[in-house]
Amino acid sequence: MHTDGAWGSVGARIAAILTSPFGIKLRYAARLKFHCTNNNVEYEAIILALSKLCALLARRAIIKIDSQVISGHIKKSFKAREPELQKYLHTVRKIEGFFLEITTKPIPMLENSEADDLAKAAAQGTTLPSDVFYEIINQPSVEVNFQAPKLINAIHSEDWRAPIMAYLKGYHKPETKEEEKRMQQRARGYRIINGELYRASVIAPLLKCITISEVKQLLKEIHEGSCGSHNRPRALVEKHSDKGSTGQQQ
Repeated sequence: MHTDGAWGSVGARIAAILTSPFGIKLRYAARLKFHCTNNNVEYEAIILALSKLCALLARRAIIKIDSQVISGHIKKSFKAREPELQKYLHTVRKIEGFFLEITTKPIPMLENSEADDLAKAAAQGTTLPSDVFYEIINQPSVEVNFQAPKLINAIHSEDWRAPIMAYLKGYHKPETKEEEKRMQQRARGYRIINGELYRASVIAPLLKCITISEVKQLLKEIHEGSCGSHNRPRALVEKHSDKGSTGQQQ
């Protein structure tokens, strides 16, 4: 059996060509009416072919595909790491139980041109030959969860508070343990009150966190206002602290 998948203007299509030991061919094509990746398409084509062979009561099969990744999964040369691909591989393993023997043979794309051409023709919406069995598949062969992001949080911002607030609100999930540890240390001591970020301290009052531009404006007002008569640096700091604000760059 030869299988292949293709993308086109009207979506994803798969093709399977079953050839008996006597050279008799059965050709199948299908339209996939669901979201899927390139690897998922390849698996769907294999599952389609194996299902047809089971219906024909075939007991042995040779899977010929030009996807090195999928053939490596089935031959156990590569490990399927993505959860969706693991589910697809598990489905293939279950179908394998209906056969006495299944062999997977990776082949060059040139040797898979017939299945490739059939899949491309179906993907482009062209008229298929009369001997091709065509169907529409509405659901994936496995339960695959594709979730759209519920919230997009802008982490890359000139506002130094953004990543801390995103982490405290649970919008930002660090991808590694090292990043998680860094964010925990960075966000330690901060609180969000009424949508504003504050720095907490054991002996000092809560300090409202402000942007760098707000810090510059605040210092300008302090210096030009009541502290404009050449106060010493310590007096400026004390006046700044009285306003309960910090513009610390993390």
